[in-house]
Amino acid sequence: MEKYLLTLDRGNSSAKLALWGEDGRIVRHIHTRSGSDEAECVRLVLDAASSGAIIGAAYSSVVKDGGDEAVMNALREVVDGAGLCLELGADTPMPMGVEYATPATLGADRLAAALGALSLFGPGRAMLVVDMGSAITYDIVDPAGTYRGGNIAPGIQARFRGLHEVAPALPLLNGAEGRGKLPVFGDSTETAIRAGVVRGVEAEIRFYSRLLGGESLTVLTGGVAEAFDQAVGGLPGSHIEPDLIHNGLKRLFEYNETL
Repeated sequence: MEKYLLTLDRGNSSAKLALWGEDGRIVRHIHTRSGSDEAECVRLVLDAASSGAIIGAAYSSVVKDGGDEAVMNALREVVDGAGLCLELGADTPMPMGVEYATPATLGADRLAAALGALSLFGPGRAMLVVDMGSAITYDIVDPAGTYRGGNIAPGIQARFRGLHEVAPALPLLNGAEGRGKLPVFGDSTETAIRAGVVRGVEAEIRFYSRLLGGESLTVLTGGVAEAFDQAVGGLPGSHIEPDLIHNGLKRLFEYNETL
């Protein structure tokens, strides 16, 4: 029977599960059908267990609905024998220093993404980790491999929606409309909104990257990262890593397994 490590990332709008094979590669992705409530997360776990033996699991969640215990119970049930089952939190041992004034409030997804970037690219230069989901988070890992904090801003769709809500005369751009013509300066109301939002995010990333210096690395992840990067024509010194949080959870598991 095949043996797998399971990593589960529970976000605000969806939950994503990855199964890692014995060669250290992801062999299967499973996403929730809709939302990320505890029932959907448990379904993902049970679905994953049908693939083979689960030797361990690492879980991160940003949802505060009291459902994490049900998800952890499901993970404990499917993990074979004495296999390790972790939930990432502020007190979880990890191979990355954390300098944050309120660690208990720090989103597990931000920690996992930073740890993923560190595990993939190693210490030695500053890194800007940009997770583009419902919100956009900008997080900094210094050259010594220490998490130094970061910023939280509205996601691209939240910006489109916010403009429409505060100024209903402005059209709501979403889906294909959010990926249309993208000038530097708009030549219509639609392109002005699109350029204002998408080019605004581009400017944010370039600004933070410039603050870190020319040798820094920018790592983009999240649901719209690839589409965004294509829309703006690519960002110098950046890498797209769709499985960044899963990589961080895998590294967390491996580190704790040796303790």
